Amino acid sequence: MLKFFPRGKPDERAVIAWLTVLTALYLLWQISLSGAVLLAGSVEESRRLSDLARLTVGFGTALFTFRLGWKRLGFRMVLPLACLLGFGAMKTEDAVVNHLADRTSAQERLEAKTVLLFNTALNQNLVTLPDLARDIAADPIKVKAFSKVLGLAIWNDAALIAEVAAKTSAVFNAIYGQDLYDRIDSGYDSYVAAFNSNIEKMYALRDTLARQNYAAYARELNGQLAPYASCADEACRRKISERIAGYLAKSLPGLPFTLDPAAFCRIGAGQPRYVMGRPVSGTSAMICSANEHSLHDYIMKGVEEAKWAALADVDAPEDIKEQMLSETRLTLNEWRNLWQDEIAKEMEERKEAEFGDPERFGPGRKHAEQGRDYAVSVFLPPVALGFSVTVCFLHFTSLCVTILRRPRICCAATGLIYFLPFVFAAQLPLSGFAGIYAKWLVFWESFLFPFSFLKNFIL
Repeated sequence: MLKFFPRGKPDERAVIAWLTVLTALYLLWQISLSGAVLLAGSVEESRRLSDLARLTVGFGTALFTFRLGWKRLGFRMVLPLACLLGFGAMKTEDAVVNHLADRTSAQERLEAKTVLLFNTALNQNLVTLPDLARDIAADPIKVKAFSKVLGLAIWNDAALIAEVAAKTSAVFNAIYGQDLYDRIDSGYDSYVAAFNSNIEKMYALRDTLARQNYAAYARELNGQLAPYASCADEACRRKISERIAGYLAKSLPGLPFTLDPAAFCRIGAGQPRYVMGRPVSGTSAMICSANEHSLHDYIMKGVEEAKWAALADVDAPEDIKEQMLSETRLTLNEWRNLWQDEIAKEMEERKEAEFGDPERFGPGRKHAEQGRDYAVSVFLPPVALGFSVTVCFLHFTSLCVTILRRPRICCAATGLIYFLPFVFAAQLPLSGFAGIYAKWLVFWESFLFPFSFLKNFIL
């Protein structure tokens, strides 16, 4: 099977050499993968790398089993056993994560989602840790490691979770508010185009129109309205309307609309008729006339409507559009200030939809699986990192035994080193077993991180 096995018997030194090289490469990979998990910039990336770490833990367990048993059991027996134990290690990690996720309540699943939001903001430097963990806040690697175990607080550290939850509104606005500002800023371009092309001209036109002799225009208009009122068909009215439009275009150039003579007309009673000497009510008749004030109001109303029409393509509520219709163009900051209440309202609605009503994540409820997935995303990284560190230590111990040939001393020394952070590592704001495990994991991840040479390749 292997070329370095002469006459069907394995060359012990060759096998040991190959296994030593493979173990060293595995350690490099596993430590680098742990570093990549710490640097993961999103929940999805962290979970994907944690799943990959689970697979490599299975491989590492199989490799460790093979190293221990190939001499005593032989290749035929140790290979199936190594594969079985490697698969078992992966299933054990799955079982631990699933057990932790399944025992969460609806409120704890909402808190897991809150922790994920906080970690996202932490990765984007939108929030800092001094209020939560002052002792490690100055070390960026310890901060990232702490963020991976923060979800363990949802069971027994209500004060810590409350402190995280208190930042939810600010964090939510910092992460998702930019989308709203981008949308608002894009609307600013439409507003500027409308102002430059129409609104500014309307204000200039309004000032010009305010100085006109509307009494003279009304007299001229009445000269056309009388025949308009007596028209018998639509063709007649259209002809007179064109004549009026031509006159106004010449007298008041720049009007953004065409005057409608019908706006100055009403239906009134006609002249009475007499039948056999007795008066009979007359038929209805169209009466059309204009005066200085009615013509002025009509034209000013048309100019105002033209200003509103210029904002047709601007996506904004009516009350905000009213504030847009100022005589000077708004700056970008003034434009954003108009939207503050709308932004705050929309962000509050979105936050309530995302983080309100925790009961919807409870077992059997509409978003139960989604809530469980939040819990899995919180618990998978610390569990995967813990298994990774443990398997790395097993291989490191086996390498020491291979090189130094002092199995008892090597096992005792590496075992002592493995457990020391449980006692002597810096305290974290987590209590109970979660706090002990967290300070152990944060210590080892920050210690091993400088050796994760392949982390950028993995990312």
